Parts: sequence; structure tokens; C-alpha cells
Amino acid sequence: MRTYALDTDGDPPASVTLAIPAGWAEDALSTPTQPSWKLAGALQLSLAAIAPRGDDDATRTAKAIKMQYGDAAGAERSDLSGGRVWMVVHEGDNLHARMFVPVGTAVVMGVAILGPDGASALPSIKQVFETIQAAPAP
Repeated sequence: MRTYALDTDGDPPASVTLAIPAGWAEDALSTPTQPSWKLAGALQLSLAAIAPRGDDDATRTAKAIKMQYGDAAGAERSDLSGGRVWMVVHEGDNLHARMFVPVGTAVVMGVAILGPDGASALPSIKQVFETIQAAPAP
């Protein structure tokens, strides 16, 4: 497990852990606050965090989804345990998938944009993003 303190644009960082598989190579543009990886067929593979306002995880997650997908028309959505939401949208030949994970007052997003030759990796990417969790307090 790797630990990241993700930038939330002025709010306290969202500290999370993620199990990185051996096949994911850290991208040259990766930073400790905005990590990203390279994987065959992936146009983007990263973690990001935002801090939408709201009184509870469900409200903040709904706002994060709306910020990323608008009305989410045509999106495939799976509600998972712990308030997590997995969404996939077909954008032409590409797939835009995100795992939304409430962490404190932030919503952490595992982001994957896959080209046509990367679509078969979607199930394994989802499994990796399912390992996103709040980092234990120091």
C-alpha cells in the first residue's frame, strides 16, 4: 500500500492509501499530491481529490459526480459499500471511469480514461481503485 496526501485546492489534504499493482509505472508527471501512472491502453490513470461542500458524504459525493459528469446521462453507475460510487461513461471510442470515495470532507477520485485498446483493463483498474481508503492517522 502506498500513502498519498492529495491536494484539495486549499482545504486540508485528503490522505489515502492505494494498492499499486506491479504493472502500473509511475508517470513522469506524477507528484505526491497528484499521483498518476502509465498502463498500456490508458490515456489517463490518476488519483485526484476535491472538497465539495455538503453536510454528509452522500451530498459531497453527489456534488463531485455532478462536477465530473454533469447529469450523468448515459453513465453506468454502481453504488458500492462505504459510500463509494463507480461510474463509467463511453466518450466516443474511449471509456471515462471514476471511483468516487468519500474521505473526510473530500471526495477522492480514482480516474481512468482508456482508449479502445485499453478497455479490457477496466475490471482490473476497478479492483485497484476499490483499494482506495482513508490513510490511518499518524
